[in-house]
Amino acid sequence: QIMTVHKSKGLEFDTVILPGLHKKASPNDKKLMLWDEVAGEQGRLQRIVAHLPNGAQQASGEPTKYGLLRRFESDRNRNETQRLLYVAVTRAKRHLHLLGQAKISANPDDGILNAPASDSLLSLLWPVARAEFEAALAQPSTGSEADVSSCDKAPSIVPESFDHRLVRLRLA
Repeated sequence: QIMTVHKSKGLEFDTVILPGLHKKASPNDKKLMLWDEVAGEQGRLQRIVAHLPNGAQQASGEPTKYGLLRRFESDRNRNETQRLLYVAVTRAKRHLHLLGQAKISANPDDGILNAPASDSLLSLLWPVARAEFEAALAQPSTGSEADVSSCDKAPSIVPESFDHRLVRLRLA
């Protein structure tokens, strides 16, 4: 079954594959207005409303209510992303495959990996996953560069000739 992480909540599968962990989450556009309820004096909830600051307010570098509310929203989004990753990885009963890409610094001879985008799922796993990427990078390449580039090209499939039946593969 192929499904979103949201739909998989509460279910378990023998094998779970999570592709594209390096991809950024959807952009968090600046909204014209933000509002939130925060605990004020004596624990009473107070509503804070703020509008998108104009250019002069943004240029001054002064903290704004809008900036504070945006940080609250960003923190909530990050917490939701962490929860979503937890839900995804805990669906697996036997096998969990985490797939993502890490970019190498501008000089490939350095062997230095760039940290993934801060709003990607891979960034949450990076403290642990970095060692795996570095180990893979340190292994000598077995194929030629031509072999690697040919693997990146998607095969062309003619819809009329595509066989959509499932095929059981033998264990190697």
